[in-house]
Amino acid sequence: MERDGNWIQTFTGRKYWPIDPRIEDVDIIDIAWALSGIRRFGGHAAPHYNVADHSIRVADLLYKYSDDLSSGMRNKVALTGLLHDAAEAYLGDWVRPIKHLQEFRPLYDKYATMNDEVIGSKFVLLDISTSSRIKEADNILLATEKRDLMYSMEDRPDIDWESLSNKPKLLSECILPLSSEHAFARFLQRFAMYSGEIC
Repeated sequence: MERDGNWIQTFTGRKYWPIDPRIEDVDIIDIAWALSGIRRFGGHAAPHYNVADHSIRVADLLYKYSDDLSSGMRNKVALTGLLHDAAEAYLGDWVRPIKHLQEFRPLYDKYATMNDEVIGSKFVLLDISTSSRIKEADNILLATEKRDLMYSMEDRPDIDWESLSNKPKLLSECILPLSSEHAFARFLQRFAMYSGEIC
């Protein structure tokens, strides 16, 4: 069947069409590998901090603070948190000032949504766009990352750092980034733990 656009070769040797994604082309090993190699903040955090590491921390935070849910739903929330940035494995991680540009945002959102939906179907995830828990955990991590991993940060109109920093669950422990290799292994371990699937 004809596919739209061109394909990329993934870590496991698959062909993946980022603008025409299909569920059968998604592989958790490809996602873990790619995210462990993509640096947060466009690579400007010090020391280097990868998207897989960020995603693990979001998932663990969600699991920790979702003890009001059933065991199965608690795991599903954590799994969705683990994979909340999974589309970046196929699209890359665009820095916010570019991603939010009026001329780019509709296009990026279109393809990010397509990839999120395919990944969500593959792993039976919750709808990330409507989950306030996941958004809150992601923001808590963002504020903590700013505190621990950025030398300095000018005020940005698109991020209210003060309100993020005042979140009651702001991480008390300092973020010590994982290497790409450790993040890759731990991401797959968390996937197995939260999904019940063997990688």
